[in-house]
Amino acid sequence: MDALHAVLPQEQFASDRSTSAEKSAEKADLLPLDSPTRVAVFSHKGKSHRHIFRRFTAADWENFFAHVVAEFKREKGGYTQVVDMENAMLVTYGRAIQRVEGYRTRDGREPDKLPSWPECIPQQHRLDAMRLAMNVTHSEESDETMLEMEGESVTIDAMWNEGETGKMKLYRGLVHHFASPTAEHRRRVLRAKNRAFVAGGSRNGTTVIPSGHGVLVKMYDELIQRVEGYSVSGRELNGRDEIAREMDAFHKSAVVARLFQTSTGIDEENAEAE
Repeated sequence: MDALHAVLPQEQFASDRSTSAEKSAEKADLLPLDSPTRVAVFSHKGKSHRHIFRRFTAADWENFFAHVVAEFKREKGGYTQVVDMENAMLVTYGRAIQRVEGYRTRDGREPDKLPSWPECIPQQHRLDAMRLAMNVTHSEESDETMLEMEGESVTIDAMWNEGETGKMKLYRGLVHHFASPTAEHRRRVLRAKNRAFVAGGSRNGTTVIPSGHGVLVKMYDELIQRVEGYSVSGRELNGRDEIAREMDAFHKSAVVARLFQTSTGIDEENAEAE
């Protein structure tokens, strides 16, 4: 796992899709980037829980990635790897959460009125809510063998707010069209991917790989041409400046990481049997 993908939790939440998303979402539906609130809803032990966030800002996601660090520590005979995203998720939850539904308190107060808010909410529930808010996956509708006449594109699926049936709504086929990256663009991404420093000395220290989020966001704003599937004020996004201003920064990181992906899986059928 390279440094950028270690800090971009794109694929690991895909298992939530079948149970938490409305698979009937039409491609014609536009994902409303300017929703004043973001809702993460899920069921646990037969009870429905709703977590209502304010709109996540670029600063929220910058702060999130600042708290995610991949560490590789030299040990006898090899290395151990630690990628801590959960602390970053809890920090971001605390910054953006406004209120919750589906929880009770012993004295009848709303949970957000308790002195321990929001830590009074079970930690696993806070993490589950953030996983839903951050659910971005490479779209099954994408065909990487179909080459663009000009530029390049990345297609993703994403959960965004609650649907009509009380489950997360899944928006499929969100397309980001980019100008063709130059050799300099690729050099900047590779340099960000390979950035690392050793804490405690090179012999027995810990290699820390910081997030490349800032580089990816800048790259997105430089290369984006148009998008499909997103809206602001009920209409499709119009023009590069509006896209750069309104697009969710987490989506920016996810699609640019995919655009510059340097490795992929190879089907087992392509390998010779021993």
